[in-house]
Amino acid sequence: MIEDAFVAFHGLYEVKCEHFKETPLKSVLDVLEACISNECEQSCLDLNGRGKVEEGKLRDVDVTILCEAARDVCPFELLNFSYNRMTDRSVKSLANLLTKQKGVQAINLEGNDLTHHGIKILAESLKGNQSLHTLNLRGNKIGDGGAKALASVIGTTAIQILDVGCCDIRTEGWTALCVKLSGNSTISDLSLSNARLQGCELIHTCKMILTTPSLQRLSLSRLGRALNDEQCVHLAEYLQNNESLTFLDLSSCSIGADGVHALRQVLCQAGEGGCALEHLVLSYNRLSEHAAHDIAAIIQKSSLRILDLCGCNIHDEGLTILAKATTEKAKGLSKLCLDGNWFGREAKEAWQQTMQKIRLKIDFAVNISDEATEYNLEANEGFIADKYR
Repeated sequence: MIEDAFVAFHGLYEVKCEHFKETPLKSVLDVLEACISNECEQSCLDLNGRGKVEEGKLRDVDVTILCEAARDVCPFELLNFSYNRMTDRSVKSLANLLTKQKGVQAINLEGNDLTHHGIKILAESLKGNQSLHTLNLRGNKIGDGGAKALASVIGTTAIQILDVGCCDIRTEGWTALCVKLSGNSTISDLSLSNARLQGCELIHTCKMILTTPSLQRLSLSRLGRALNDEQCVHLAEYLQNNESLTFLDLSSCSIGADGVHALRQVLCQAGEGGCALEHLVLSYNRLSEHAAHDIAAIIQKSSLRILDLCGCNIHDEGLTILAKATTEKAKGLSKLCLDGNWFGREAKEAWQQTMQKIRLKIDFAVNISDEATEYNLEANEGFIADKYR
């Protein structure tokens, strides 16, 4: 019985706390109580420290105690130690747990203080592991050394979801990872957010990654000038005939009208030369009015289900073009995000008319509601809503 396993872990946890002369954490006891009483939906040790004061976050000794207890009895499939005070010191205990217990399927270590030293230890314990399918290391400064350590074992694992965004990985590390991921048959979700790469290095990396036949979701967000129009043109070329990638996040880059035009060519291409994308995120790129006609074509002719264009510096004229195009949108498009752009009177009226004719999930209803009032900018550029329903 799974309840018996939680009870056994509870006892071991208290014994380990006594051994380390530490008081059992209330957050851990609360999770165990919920699991024992069947109040939790899945066997997850969820100890996310986001929003907690420093004293409420897990320390290395707390992680060590938990892993020591779980090494003997581990009823958990998911371990969430994100946003705590975990450093390389406690990774050895986690590695020992993973070596002995093969039931752990997902680990979230996002937002901790791990470096390449700890990742080398963790990677060694993952060699040949066929149960772990999710590994989130986002926001840890693992650098090239950590990336190369992961690359050395990634092909021996069954990892499907890997997040190494914002990990201070540069050219050497990404090259090592991409060489091993190219042609990988298990990885399906990969984040390169905020990669420390230059334009040509980034696009070469993307070219290798997009040869991964199992890859379905790819995040290239927060790349700034490394992903500009020129690089986006190359990226669009590599997307041609890609039959696996369905989600692509290009938010917070430097993509403009030329980049969107290149994406239009591949997204609206029927048959040979097209791609399988269903969800495209272009938020917080300076697309402006110049990209409006290409976006309109994407709305009408692509196979996208979701298009995210939040905060793209699109003003009244461009938003009006999009409203008129959306009246004849592609049947598959079910959600359009435009919040954070500048809705003027003309765009407001156009979208009100459009939304009366079609069914579409939007995030900018407040901007086109009757309660929305004008916000006077220089030259009457547009308005944002300052009333909320």
